[in-house]
Amino acid sequence: MFSFKNLSPGGRWTPLLAACVLAGCASTPGVPPQQTVAEAIAGRTGSLAVGAADLSPLPDSVGATAAAAPVDARIDAWLAEPLSDASAVRIALLRHPQMQTLLAELQLSQAEARLDAQLPNPQLVLARLREGDARELDRALRFDLLGLVTLPWRQRAAERAEAAARWQAAQRVLLLAAQARNAWVDAVAAALMARQTAAAQEAAELGVELGRRMVRAGNWSAWQLGQAELALAEARQRSLAAEHAAGLARERLVRAIGLADAPERIRLPERLPDLPAQLPLDAAAAERRALAERLDLRAAREQAQQRAEALGATRSTGALDTLTLGVERNRISDPAGRTTQRGVELELSLPLFDAGGARNARAQAELARASAELREVAERARTEARTAWAQWQRAHQAARHWRDELVPLRQRLSEETLLRYNGMLTSPWDVLTQAAAQSAAVASAIAAERDFWFADTELQLALTGTSPRGLERPSDAAPTAASATPTPQGH
Repeated sequence: MFSFKNLSPGGRWTPLLAACVLAGCASTPGVPPQQTVAEAIAGRTGSLAVGAADLSPLPDSVGATAAAAPVDARIDAWLAEPLSDASAVRIALLRHPQMQTLLAELQLSQAEARLDAQLPNPQLVLARLREGDARELDRALRFDLLGLVTLPWRQRAAERAEAAARWQAAQRVLLLAAQARNAWVDAVAAALMARQTAAAQEAAELGVELGRRMVRAGNWSAWQLGQAELALAEARQRSLAAEHAAGLARERLVRAIGLADAPERIRLPERLPDLPAQLPLDAAAAERRALAERLDLRAAREQAQQRAEALGATRSTGALDTLTLGVERNRISDPAGRTTQRGVELELSLPLFDAGGARNARAQAELARASAELREVAERARTEARTAWAQWQRAHQAARHWRDELVPLRQRLSEETLLRYNGMLTSPWDVLTQAAAQSAAVASAIAAERDFWFADTELQLALTGTSPRGLERPSDAAPTAASATPTPQGH
């Protein structure tokens, strides 16, 4: 460390130091985190138009939230009617505790970025010395001149860091919205499945009742009745499993939207949304949109730019890591009188052991790593968009096949069987068997529609660059309405 002092009886505080102090005091007020996130996710929530008013406000004290009354009024309005997927997402963004957590973390990142973009405060040094009858009062004000030199680079780097934090927070918001939407789809589909298994159980109960009458009339054997009773027992088991699955799915929805304190207020609709008539984009369009809009790509670009600004700051200082400018005023009092010394002090490091090469190499390595990560994210964006689109297309084809072909065929076959029964050309067991088979087909169609909306949510995440690893997707092994009731044969 090298220090140079120039003390003289005269001298004044330099205008340069005053300008440096003023620069260090400059501050820019931060944007509210919910507004920041709303701007980042604008146009990226599919059919949902989520704005700053749809995001949970930060708590203003422990256990209290700002503007709670208007938020509760909006939630009451949404819950006054059967819950839609759009309302489920909006309630989650207003009520889920994770929203307040991630907004608080974003606000913390913004504050840290602003701190990094400011000059350190000047240092005031006071000393009082005494030697015999002589007394000396020293006052010095020191300022980080090196911080002033690197301030433009650090300000730009802080802006990049704040932007990267904004994109990352937006990804977490979209993941929370996707979880709420998937939970809603799962709950509605599970409730429909439970109704279908209940219908299959009713058909099996009719078969057992008919079989018991035929046994009493002597037209049936105990073996045939046992087959019908076994079919009823299996139908009851499937109905119990479906009812349990519906309860679990409803509880997942309650947790996903943050209504654990009032689950009874949720009323589910009678059906899932209609399937789109045609797919709105192809694989190439999905890839282009992902490259243009993905949030992880934007965050990676900002991080690479931040590393570039950090490298610029390192190169601008060269071998210096300390450069301090100060002013001093010393007053010496003794029996002979009083004297005052004023002057400036310059303190800098001597590059004897560290010439800045290691700092330069580290900044270059960090920039190279950020650039490589940016290329990796771009490659992942391409493959994830194409894969998600392919799964989305396949799920759409399967759902429409069940809805437009298999279920109508089952329904037509049931109607023909009923006509044959009315003409005494077939037995009532055939009617019951076809009814159970139709119920199973409807349940499979519901599962196919559910899987399509899951795939639709995952495609939205792939297009926005939000990792679906934290997305809860229920098991595909959900209970269905079961296979057809076996027709008793033989005597």
